[in-house]
Amino acid sequence: MRKINIRTNSIHGFQDAYANTSWRISHARYDARTNDIATFGILEKHLETEEAFLLLEGNAFLVTAGKENIPSPPLVTPFTKGEVLLVEKAEWHVCIHTPGSHILIIENGKESKSEQSVIDASMRKAIVSRVS
Repeated sequence: MRKINIRTNSIHGFQDAYANTSWRISHARYDARTNDIATFGILEKHLETEEAFLLLEGNAFLVTAGKENIPSPPLVTPFTKGEVLLVEKAEWHVCIHTPGSHILIIENGKESKSEQSVIDASMRKAIVSRVS
């Protein structure tokens, strides 16, 4: 058995905690530069894999925007402790954190084919209105 302690790690943003050839465990903490309501700016999707998120601390939101080539109108889902939110294969998504939040991420070890889309002003406005 091996313990992986992510609670004592105070690095902000995204970091891998464990990876093998098939899957990995990562975690993300609040980072005012990249995942705050004022600074988030990119949706991503993984064309071949799903991704699971579990809130460990604080408050955060998962934004999804369909599976089409161009993101659809956003759906904002608040995280609830104890619930796993599963992003489906090829589903646009981004996590928005609040200060003190910490999310565990479990995903395929090889996110081979991924795409990104910059969030435009109208989508940002729609998301911010649902988070605030």
